[in-house]
Amino acid sequence: MRTMMIWPSYKAAFYEAVETDAILRLVDYVNIRRYEGDIVGEEEGYRLLREVIHQTEFFKAICGSCLRGTLDPNQDFLSKDEQKKMANIQVLEKKGFDV
Repeated sequence: MRTMMIWPSYKAAFYEAVETDAILRLVDYVNIRRYEGDIVGEEEGYRLLREVIHQTEFFKAICGSCLRGTLDPNQDFLSKDEQKKMANIQVLEKKGFDV
């Protein structure tokens, strides 16, 4: 039971990643440093990549959230007026309008 609960919860952050370009560029950086023989740069990049991947909140902050609508963390600090505008946009999108 423990294995069944730990492994899927660990993978969840990776499946929910939205914008992974920054992570892919970091992987490319490590590969380029290795190809050029820059051992120090490769090690720095590798350690940074490990740090990002092992800290789920950091990974999610870089890759963005898969939550949309009112649950989106980007909308947490909107004013009441802006929240009403976003709600109206969602209503229009549900009706099929391209907003």
